[in-house]
Amino acid sequence: MTAAIEVDVDSLGSITTDVWTSFVAEDAVVLPLDDVPLHALTDVSSRVVIEGDASGCVVVRCDPSSAAALARRLFRLGDSVEPDDEDVADALGEMANIVGGNVKSLGLGDSRLTLPAVGASGEVENGDRLVCAADVIWEDGRAILFVGLPYQP
Repeated sequence: MTAAIEVDVDSLGSITTDVWTSFVAEDAVVLPLDDVPLHALTDVSSRVVIEGDASGCVVVRCDPSSAAALARRLFRLGDSVEPDDEDVADALGEMANIVGGNVKSLGLGDSRLTLPAVGASGEVENGDRLVCAADVIWEDGRAILFVGLPYQP
């Protein structure tokens, strides 16, 4: 039987801090969020689903400017380079994958990650139920990460 994922905001904050300061920006600040407004940073999202003994999902959400900044930093493109849509999608997907892998490693039993889905916010995580969330802010961007329970009709 599959159990619902149980991750607290402190664990998500610790994972997000480690990932963002390692891959994106040493100056990243991660703050816990009690609730994520559905309209917050609703332009682009990436999502991975955790399947197996535990069921859950990890979503990274940000506006287009922050998504471009994320791609520039992650792929070391330089401040003057405007990343293309593929670079932005790859960066968002990679961050969801890295954070999702770390969440999965919190003792969720025999679980695996799906490939990241990237698209307009609301499309990739339509109907997911929030478990916990974190707000990550760095010099040239902001993202919201949340762990949720995947929508199942």
